[in-house]
Order: sequence, then C-alpha cells, then structure tokens
Amino acid sequence: MSASTRRLCLFCLALLLCACADSTDAIYAKGIHAYSRGEYREAEPWIRQAATEGHRDGQAVLGVMYLYGRGVPVDGQQAEHWLLLAAEAGHVDAQSILGMMYATGAGVAIDRSKAHKWLSLAAQEGDKHATETLRLYFGAEGVASD
Repeated sequence: MSASTRRLCLFCLALLLCACADSTDAIYAKGIHAYSRGEYREAEPWIRQAATEGHRDGQAVLGVMYLYGRGVPVDGQQAEHWLLLAAEAGHVDAQSILGMMYATGAGVAIDRSKAHKWLSLAAQEGDKHATETLRLYFGAEGVASD
C-alpha cells in the first residue's frame, strides 16, 4: 500500500469515527427537539437510542421521562436506572434529581445516605436546587459535610 493510499485510508477512518461520534448527538438532537415541543412519544425512541448509546444527556432526559411519565409509563426503577447512569457520568442535573428522589421517596425508597451523596455532588458543582434540598433535609451541617 502506497503512502498516499495509507493517508487516504486514515483520513476516511477519521471521518468515519467523527461521523459515529456525531451520530449519537444528532439522534439526541432529534429527540430533544420533539421533547421540547411536548411530543414525548415521538421523542422517546430517539432519546432512548441516544441513552442506550451512552449519551449522558439522553440518559438524564430518559430518566426524567420515566419519573414523570412523559411518553412512557411512570416507572421509578427505570427513572432511577437512567438517572444513575447519567449521574455517575457526572451529569449535575441528574445527580440533583436523583438526590431529590432519594430524599423524598419519589419513585424510589427514601435513602438518606444516597440522597446526601448525590445532592452533595450536585451542590459542589453549584446546583442551587441541590443546595436547598440539602439544607431542607439535612440542615446546615448537611451542606458543609462530605
């Protein structure tokens, strides 16, 4: 294989890799566009595909969809599953929502330890809702600890 053929192959491979990376974002964009118009059932397959492919925004949105029954049945276990994936990937909103779920028992059993963990992580990133929920459920000492 000549040097120019090798460069062409590497260039094509690089384009293919970029297209693959962008495709998950494009899938998510289609879903979030429908979601933002309130077309939750139309959004669900696109959001689910992006979430399944590891798109953390897609995981967070799918979790919220299950939490509130937007385009899918209300399902606390599914909400927890998808939000946990996003939260573990560093998605601050997912951390905050998950913490609130554990604090209030919305869709899951109340778990003060998990609530504190996720709310603290989100609060450290500046999430005001997480900070207020920490104060409400854990007092002033809950905000400063961990």
